[in-house]
Parts: sequence; C-alpha cells; structure tokens
Amino acid sequence: MAYAWAFKRRLIDDLWKARAATAPKSFIRVLLTPVILDAVRKELRRQTGHNADEKEIERILQADVLRPDLLA
Repeated sequence: MAYAWAFKRRLIDDLWKARAATAPKSFIRVLLTPVILDAVRKELRRQTGHNADEKEIERILQADVLRPDLLA
C-alpha cells in the first residue's frame, strides 16, 4: 500500500513540475533572457534588415506583446 502512495505522490510531483515549467510566467522568464532576446534580434535583422537593440526588443515585448498581468 505504501508503494502505491509513493508512486502516486511521485506522479503528482512530476505533474506539478511540468505545469510549473510550462506556466505563462515561466515562458516570460525564458523569453526575456539574453539568449532569446539575441535570437529575436538576429531573426528580426534577417527578416527586416533592421538591427534592433536587445533592450529595445525587451521593452517592446514588455510594453506591447506580453500580457502585463504576467509581467508582475
């Protein structure tokens, strides 16, 4: 019986970790990292020819793209 509980608890823990990792706030933290901002800058330059600054990209994402209630 204890094994079944331990197994269920492990599954619940794994589910909790997966939900936390894919929560909107987790995505925002990832999207605003220097690595992703640099990748966005490079892709914007490739598609548009404009070489935006990473700080400008971050500002635009926070002001116009990402939901304000998730940035807090």
